[in-house]
Amino acid sequence: MKGDELMVDTGVAVPAAGLATAANEPARKTRRKRRFIFGMPRAVALILLCALFVYPLVWMVLGAFKTQSTFFANLWGLPSNWDFQNFFDAWSVGNIGRYLLNSVIVTGFSVLLVLVLSLPLSFALARTRFIGGKVIFGLFIITLFMPLQLLIIPMYELEANLGIINTYWGLILPYAAGALPFSVVFATSFFQGLPAELDEAARLDGCNLGQIFVWICLPLSRPAIATIVILTFLNTWNEFILALTLTQSDSVRTIPVGLLNFSQQMGQTNYPQLFAALTMATTPIFVVFLLTQKQFISGLVEGAVK
Repeated sequence: MKGDELMVDTGVAVPAAGLATAANEPARKTRRKRRFIFGMPRAVALILLCALFVYPLVWMVLGAFKTQSTFFANLWGLPSNWDFQNFFDAWSVGNIGRYLLNSVIVTGFSVLLVLVLSLPLSFALARTRFIGGKVIFGLFIITLFMPLQLLIIPMYELEANLGIINTYWGLILPYAAGALPFSVVFATSFFQGLPAELDEAARLDGCNLGQIFVWICLPLSRPAIATIVILTFLNTWNEFILALTLTQSDSVRTIPVGLLNFSQQMGQTNYPQLFAALTMATTPIFVVFLLTQKQFISGLVEGAVK
């Protein structure tokens, strides 16, 4: 042996590191096989779980392209003829287009109002000290546990006195108020997790509190913003009780109430048309989630770590 080389029977000098790698190769293959074998049940369980959640959506979309006569004859299979007439009927006859527009307006303004109100307040609660700050934060936490059913009658009387029943703002204001507690609590926890040294460095550069919020903390809070946007969007888009109570005409009714009206106006339920309407109603949810999924998952992980 010379240095870190070993002499083998062929007379060729082979590095000792190469012999160690060759000797460890069978052990690595054995470990890989064990990981593969022990990981198979987990992979199968995840595939079955995904299929359990995904297949109903796929079945709904496939059913939207079938006719009423072939729907029950071919309940679980692919459509024999891909018929788009159900979507046209749901859009025009069922007035789904109007309901979708109302939901987009109400949900969009609700999400925007929640962001405008919750982020500055959360930043102030997390990065500054003022009298009553902890009390305000505690009130938002308590509000998280207040059931919606207790507020319907007082809310209806209040909006009737204000004259905003059956208007967009009659839905936007309650939805934004309902989403504020979680948004403030979540965003406050996120801002508290940002390093305090960022504020100190910004103050040395001459930034005031507003500039620190806009130029430093707000860009770093994209995961929290994405989480608030998605959860507020889902809760507002799918909310039914307030939309049914506070609206009286199709001019402001949102998609959950519209789907109920559409399913009832046919007398006998036309499932392909109903599935077409449901497909159109769920498409915006998938679009919003796909656009913000990375930041949303990052925000959930940040919240779990904190």
